[in-house]
Amino acid sequence: MEPIMKIKTYLTYPPKKGIVISKFDIGKLTKSVGDYIAKELGSPRQGVVMDGSAKVNSLIKKQKSQDKTQTVYAGLDSTGNVIVYVVKDKTETSEIFRKKLTKLIAKLKKEENVVVNLQEVTDREQGKTGEKVIKRAAKKQANKHKTDVQYDTDGLGNLTTGTVVLAAHGGRTKVNGINLGTKLGKKSPQEIVAYLTKNTDPNKRLSSKFTGTVHLSGCFTAAGGIAPTGEEYDYDTFAGKVKKLLEKAGIKKCSVVGHPGTASTKDDGDKRSIKPTEQDKADQLKTEMRAAEKEFKTLSKEITKLAKMYKKEDDEGKKAKIVKSIKKRSAKQDELKAKYKELKDERATTWMDDLQVQYGLPVIR
Repeated sequence: MEPIMKIKTYLTYPPKKGIVISKFDIGKLTKSVGDYIAKELGSPRQGVVMDGSAKVNSLIKKQKSQDKTQTVYAGLDSTGNVIVYVVKDKTETSEIFRKKLTKLIAKLKKEENVVVNLQEVTDREQGKTGEKVIKRAAKKQANKHKTDVQYDTDGLGNLTTGTVVLAAHGGRTKVNGINLGTKLGKKSPQEIVAYLTKNTDPNKRLSSKFTGTVHLSGCFTAAGGIAPTGEEYDYDTFAGKVKKLLEKAGIKKCSVVGHPGTASTKDDGDKRSIKPTEQDKADQLKTEMRAAEKEFKTLSKEITKLAKMYKKEDDEGKKAKIVKSIKKRSAKQDELKAKYKELKDERATTWMDDLQVQYGLPVIR
């Protein structure tokens, strides 16, 4: 007897046909609930607790000890609970794995987010404009969070949850071989916190009720953190400093997210970062790639110049030499293209999707 009438929506795990109890994996069920939330909202959410996991574990353990051939089903019932059934013939037992999930998702759909192009904010303060990399990145993240890019902190005071994205280039220094984030959008941790909390307009500053996430979306915002033995230098990360300063400002329950290395924004708005252990390698590869690009451009200019000389030259012997010179440079460009691809492919192995460091516990929903 499958509990078809009681499960309104099946998850990706266990499959609709169920799974034998001896093979049931509660971790996979947790992931499938997370996947369902991400599908409904368009992006993953952290801090969603499976409040009935202990009871489900006890149920599975008890039923498995009695009969390892029973079948486990799971899904959402008509009231929006994630419920787990253990079924054998005409008998079934059940426990709620997550109460009122659909109600939570409806609440999260109303959650407001703010994406600030902090780089443009700082540039405008310095009389500059027109930066393109962060402009594209901020737009992608705004699309992900279903909002518009803004250039001020308007609306921060209304937030109690959600995500505040500060998109900008991150600065770094290197101390005793350790990369440390120093700036985001040319602002220090103290300036970042002042930007978020010191506006005289309460609508434009975070309130003490904010329990969401401040995403420092830039390179090296979570680089560092571990001091070499005997060192007294402050190796705390940029994001870690921001978190501590926000707590001092009265915003104690939010989390702060940063990236440990060079970071970039994917088309879907998610981030990726170079692994800390691979950063030096990635930097060297990038230097070699730039050198290859520079040499390629120099050869292109030389080829263009030679082509003009060819058109003006009447002497066939000299024209033949010019052609030979052009072919030689073209062949070198082909070598550079191949080299550049190899370097690019190798550098691609140093990246990791969704690599970030979080300071402060996620919101318990």
